[in-house]
Amino acid sequence: HKLSAYYLTILNQSNNKKRIMNNNYLLSIIIPIYNAEKYIYKCIESILDQTFSNFEVILINDGSTDKSVEICTEFAMKDKRIKVIHSPNKGASNARNIGLNNAKGKWITFVDSDDWLDPTYFSEFIDSTTNADLVCGGFIINNNPHSKYTSSIYHKNLTSVQSVEILYNIYFGMIYNIWGKFFLTEYIKLHNIKFKIGYENREDGIFLFDYLYWTKKISIISSQSFYHYRVENTKKGLSQKRWEINNLLSIYDTFYKGMNLLCAKNNTNKTYNQIIQSDMSMTYMNSFNSIICRSQDLPYYLSCLHKRLKHFNIIKKYQGKRSTIFKILFNLRCDRLLIYLLTIKKL
Repeated sequence: HKLSAYYLTILNQSNNKKRIMNNNYLLSIIIPIYNAEKYIYKCIESILDQTFSNFEVILINDGSTDKSVEICTEFAMKDKRIKVIHSPNKGASNARNIGLNNAKGKWITFVDSDDWLDPTYFSEFIDSTTNADLVCGGFIINNNPHSKYTSSIYHKNLTSVQSVEILYNIYFGMIYNIWGKFFLTEYIKLHNIKFKIGYENREDGIFLFDYLYWTKKISIISSQSFYHYRVENTKKGLSQKRWEINNLLSIYDTFYKGMNLLCAKNNTNKTYNQIIQSDMSMTYMNSFNSIICRSQDLPYYLSCLHKRLKHFNIIKKYQGKRSTIFKILFNLRCDRLLIYLLTIKKL
């Protein structure tokens, strides 16, 4: 009888520990989902196959009309760490904000519904969270070894400005992604950091700059495990979105001001405009190459660009239309645009 009571006590203690673990997750994984039936299964499976297990998965169904809901519900029924939240279709920013409001983990990370992770990805990040309030790792595009981006060394205790510069050099300007990073939930909630509603493009960059302002110690790890970023014709990536020039420049103006705030807070006079301008160039390249299908469309879009460029701080220092346009497009793969510009004598 005493032996049975002893084992019953041990069993109760074990169950209590499990309950505590389930209510005090170390990591919250936020995944916005919209019509992702083709990829979401692999995405979630790669998370459940992680060697690290103290996490919750928050799936926000952003008004999907395909079988995404059924797939997510099936996973949630099998694993109590998975929570499915339904929302009308309002975009990724709204979905991620819902995820932030429901996150219980000490750390938060974001995963796109069509991407996947190496099995030791979370473990590697968690091992790097000591004395850090932001951890950044490497990624690989379409599982192509030639499109692998990671630091050659492990950086610790970086300031926000230092981290932006290093990430810029590692990622060749791709510094605005929120996936592939661990954020402290405490900072997000304390400073009420949210995704800006109404921005379809680069909204994650605004979130990142808002978060960077409050960071003190940033780690950039030399990744052995990677975030696998999928780029296909079906993905709403840079090349598939229809960029609205005015909104786009407004976002980059926000980045410009954010970078200046980071520099002021870190007492540095060094300018980092090149970092933002580089990404602007990449964006315009994808924008024009996807929008302009016929030569007769070129004058209209260039005219729109000319009228709006002068109103934004990020490009005010450039004089003249020709120098501004060439600064954005030079040495990029916008061959048709550059050839067209060279034929315009009035620019």
